[in-house]
Amino acid sequence: NKITILSIFLSFVTGVIFATGNFAFAGWMLVISGSLDMLDGRLARETNTATREGAFFDSCSDRYSDSFVLIGIAIYFLSKNLSGNSFFISLTDFVAVTVIFFLMLGTSSMSYVKARGEAVGVSTKSGLMQRPERIMMLSIYSILDPFLRIIQKSYGINEDYCLIFLL
Repeated sequence: NKITILSIFLSFVTGVIFATGNFAFAGWMLVISGSLDMLDGRLARETNTATREGAFFDSCSDRYSDSFVLIGIAIYFLSKNLSGNSFFISLTDFVAVTVIFFLMLGTSSMSYVKARGEAVGVSTKSGLMQRPERIMMLSIYSILDPFLRIIQKSYGINEDYCLIFLL
């Protein structure tokens, strides 16, 4: 549970870093917090300290961790064009925030969907993008973000298009 709490805290910090636009640093923080999240359950099972309550806490904490990161990215898009007392949001930023809202809806409902599926006897272990895969893809993109922005800019492409596509 202590590792899970540390992972939640680091996810919050990661969200704050994403909000500032420092994607490379946020990507490394996401690697650390995601690794801790994947380690906690395995460590509990290996040391015979796993409990149903701990598994429940871990599952709920995953939703908070995802939300902190996604809220941070949404704040980045919302605050990019904030200047003094004026606020402007471009169509691209609006689309990005809308995508993030739908992504948050999907990630936050995952626990319910899995629990409901298991209750009615439907397998919920399949799917293209489980949480570890989502964390890995966002981490890799974020770490490479400075280089991807240079490439996109050199071709005259909006520097946020790859991130929006990834999301």
